Amino acid sequence: MVNKEIVEQTIKKMKDSGIDDSAIKQTLRDVGLSEQEIEAYLPSQPTESESKPAPNPEHEAIAEKTAEKVNQYISQQTEEHALREQTSKSDLDNHSNKIDELHEKVQGVSEKIESISTESSAKTLEAIRELNKRVSSLESQISEIKSISNATKSLMEKVLETDRKVLSKL
Repeated sequence: MVNKEIVEQTIKKMKDSGIDDSAIKQTLRDVGLSEQEIEAYLPSQPTESESKPAPNPEHEAIAEKTAEKVNQYISQQTEEHALREQTSKSDLDNHSNKIDELHEKVQGVSEKIESISTESSAKTLEAIRELNKRVSSLESQISEIKSISNATKSLMEKVLETDRKVLSKL
């Protein structure tokens, strides 16, 4: 019913793909093969040790050297990565410390400006009050001078008028 060649090729492909015998047996059951047929097909397939040729010592030496070089490369890359990470971390820590110092300095300057502003504001307000007093004093003095000037003008006009009258009579 099922072609023997197709089943054998399928089993070989499944083994080459790394599928274990239990999965292969279950697949063959799903296809409709009996246990006896499954047992008949599985032993007929060569096992991995039978299908692989004997290892060549040269190939093994090359494989070992390659594996050693790969391991060295991986360890170098791991060390480089660790060094980069450590350097980055120390750089970040340094920058963080510098930022903290800068923040503290800015806070100090801000506090100084605030205290100067407060002192300056108080001094400025006092100076403005003093200037206002002086301006008021000057305004009152100007008012007095203006009234004296007006009085003097009025007196001079009267003196002039009197002098005209005296002169006209003469």
